[in-house]
Amino acid sequence: MPLSTLIRVTFVQYTAEKERYNPASLLDASLVGTPLRLRNWRPGDRLRPLHRGSEEKLRRLLQQKRVPLDQRLLWPVLTSGDKVIWAKDFPVAAEFAAGDGTSQAVLIEALEI
Repeated sequence: MPLSTLIRVTFVQYTAEKERYNPASLLDASLVGTPLRLRNWRPGDRLRPLHRGSEEKLRRLLQQKRVPLDQRLLWPVLTSGDKVIWAKDFPVAAEFAAGDGTSQAVLIEALEI
């Protein structure tokens, strides 16, 4: 079953427009390496969503959200190097989140089509 999701990645001026965006969707551009890769979830992937105390296996997070297995196999994640920095329907990774020292941010949006 396809997810029919469009992932949009946009650079924004964080200092000027931070009130316009959900902080859970913003990465600090200076912390994100290149290239960014959009791929499907894989067993062993880990993520520490913003405002969570610790890193967890993405499989467990998807189970907690009750995402069906057929959708889980196609679940989009964005990586920088070997780190998952975003997964659909979760806040960005805490260690890459935009904050007070951020000037340029990367906005991640998942749009259902």
